Amino acid sequence: MAKILEILQANRFKVIAFQKAARALDDTSFDVAKLVGDIKQLTAIDGIGKGIAEKIIEFVETGEIEELNEIEAEVPAGVLAMLEISGLGPKTITTFWKVAGIETIEELQSKLETGELESLPRMGKKSLEKIKKNIAFAQTASDRIKLGDALALANLFINEMKDLEGVETIEYAGSLRRGKETIGDIDLLISTKLEDHGPLHEAFTSMPESVDVVVSGQTKSSIRTAEGVQVDLRTMPPHQLGAALMYFTGSKEHNVALRERAIKQKVRLNEYGLWREGDDHQAEGVKAVASETEEEIYSALKLDWIPPELRENRDEIKLAESGGLPKLVTVKDVRAELHAHTTASDGSMSIDELAQTLKNRVPNLKA
Repeated sequence: MAKILEILQANRFKVIAFQKAARALDDTSFDVAKLVGDIKQLTAIDGIGKGIAEKIIEFVETGEIEELNEIEAEVPAGVLAMLEISGLGPKTITTFWKVAGIETIEELQSKLETGELESLPRMGKKSLEKIKKNIAFAQTASDRIKLGDALALANLFINEMKDLEGVETIEYAGSLRRGKETIGDIDLLISTKLEDHGPLHEAFTSMPESVDVVVSGQTKSSIRTAEGVQVDLRTMPPHQLGAALMYFTGSKEHNVALRERAIKQKVRLNEYGLWREGDDHQAEGVKAVASETEEEIYSALKLDWIPPELRENRDEIKLAESGGLPKLVTVKDVRAELHAHTTASDGSMSIDELAQTLKNRVPNLKA
């Protein structure tokens, strides 16, 4: 609603109110829908006023917000679609729509090619070129890639960066570490004792696989590959690696459940560590309760370490509390192949050798 209202050039204070409410809802560590029976509890959330609380109740009870439907009807569908283009904000979209008369992404692409948009306010050649690249990326990038392809790409980056000066450890996180079948983007974490992380990010964004640098900073950088995959790199000191690995591995639902558990134990969990209630993690000399490894953080929360593949908030925390986590299948559990070639074609064993090897591995197997 905030974005559409901004496109419609609505009252600035109303836009800010919706932006603030969106951030407040995103930062909550509990299910806000459970509060709809008591508007006082909703308005007790910092950033949620009575009017927005009523809209939250309306959405939970009906599945839609009437005002949202009304303002969406005021904006052409093609203009709303521009919000999906990275780096294209409501103000710029309003300029394209109201000043240049552009109502679809296709019209925008066409006018970007002619150069006529350079006469618009705050629209230099460099800015327009970036918008053109972002549109092209949105149209060619697949939503998700297969686990095997993502793992190969992550390992390529890891192998190229692991020997750089200052790299203590480098690991992948995110849905890749959780072993999901498809991956949205790749998250890499580097722990380093270097005070200046800049050279590591410069090396990352300069890699041959990087065809577009989305952002380059001192602690986070993002690039896109020729295949349209976004790869993010974050760097941190070694004593924060465990907390960062836990946070950026997810899932979001698992992390929320852990933070709720921490609050009940009078501590606070974030991407930098587990902290005593009231401690400022940015203050000099303040030490975390746990942060260096995932194992010590889970232990401090009175839980067994939970394998990444189980971190989906599906009873894994309850099972870790009681010592009842299931055992994951590993390579060591594989007893034999379902299909193998013999020396009759391109295999390395005769059929008799294959049969004997199988019998040795599975003693109770009947011929």
